[in-house]
Amino acid sequence: MNDNTTKLLEQLSQKMGTTSEYLWKVLLKQAPIDATISLIQTILIIFFGLMLYKIHKYLMKWVDSRGYNGYEKYEEAASVPMIVGMIVFIILFIYAFCCIENVISGYFNPEYWALNRVLSILE
Repeated sequence: MNDNTTKLLEQLSQKMGTTSEYLWKVLLKQAPIDATISLIQTILIIFFGLMLYKIHKYLMKWVDSRGYNGYEKYEEAASVPMIVGMIVFIILFIYAFCCIENVISGYFNPEYWALNRVLSILE
């Protein structure tokens, strides 16, 4: 760490009423925990997308006796929730894509993660 970072860390530790060494150790331990939480969220978002896709495929393949598929038979009851679900999935997927840096730095470079967290707190 350079002198400027050390000063910022000392300012933060003074605000929290602890030492900068203790705060740095806590941040380094928190890095893999935060990365794991972000990874689990990303996996759940991908799972949600896969389930949405399987429901869509089921509604497209399912045909009743009159030849209507799931979307034609149920009309708004099937298509509107699928559109809303797809919009929610796209927003969540963009969020998960933005958290990839957090996952990678939390596991492979916890010092960078901790430094980034300190700088974001002090801004």
